[in-house]
Amino acid sequence: MSLPLHEALSGALGSISLSCWLFLLLPQLLENYQNSSASAVSLPFLFVWFAGDVANLVGAVWAGLVPVIVAIAVYFCVADGILIAQCLYYYGREKKSGADDHGEEEPLLSREEGKVKGSQVWKNILSVLGVIAVGAVGWLIAWQSGVWKPTPTEDDPDDMAPGAQVLGYLSAILYLGARIPQIMKNWRSKSCEGLSLLFFILSLLGNLSYGAGILFHSVEREYFLTNLPWLIGSLGTMFEDVTIFAQFRMYAQQPRPAEVS
Repeated sequence: MSLPLHEALSGALGSISLSCWLFLLLPQLLENYQNSSASAVSLPFLFVWFAGDVANLVGAVWAGLVPVIVAIAVYFCVADGILIAQCLYYYGREKKSGADDHGEEEPLLSREEGKVKGSQVWKNILSVLGVIAVGAVGWLIAWQSGVWKPTPTEDDPDDMAPGAQVLGYLSAILYLGARIPQIMKNWRSKSCEGLSLLFFILSLLGNLSYGAGILFHSVEREYFLTNLPWLIGSLGTMFEDVTIFAQFRMYAQQPRPAEVS
């Protein structure tokens, strides 16, 4: 079965993006569990992100998208809820035990913050390669079995319900705004201790592959404008992820303050 290169790239990138989103929250969940704390995570970041996923879900239902897209949107909301519940649990436990006397801006742990260990770097690299492999192989199987087929450009929806389009832009705005509280929290505490670097790597990779998958499929005006809110939400947040990467690098090279006023 022949397939144009741009359609193959679009399908594979879309599948890799989905793989990133499916595994996205696991690194931070594990990081919180290992530290028995979630005080490095900004709760406003999670709540605004959750609101963005809810807007995305409602928009998908309103637009009448295929059931698998709606199911994925539901999964995102459920996964968000699990991470929020975990963070609230640890926040509540620390408050009761008095372990959070200096407030939310206190860096997470007392261990010395330094360069990322080589073993952790390799774990992140292997994890990223594994996620990419899962997405690529999953798309290849779906294509060969006939489950996945390229969508003809002329069949792309250009008459999406205005309400669904508005919700798409709303979700993009929420996604763009969600990381700002986390960036500010890192800046005030001068630390990224307790945050999972892999979490943000998968976020960046997921957004990059998602946006690229859309553009590889078509750059025709109507198709581009229909998908513009999702392109803004995915490609726009990449700049904020890069900011957080810079914070990881910058704060790993300086002594952590004993107390943040």
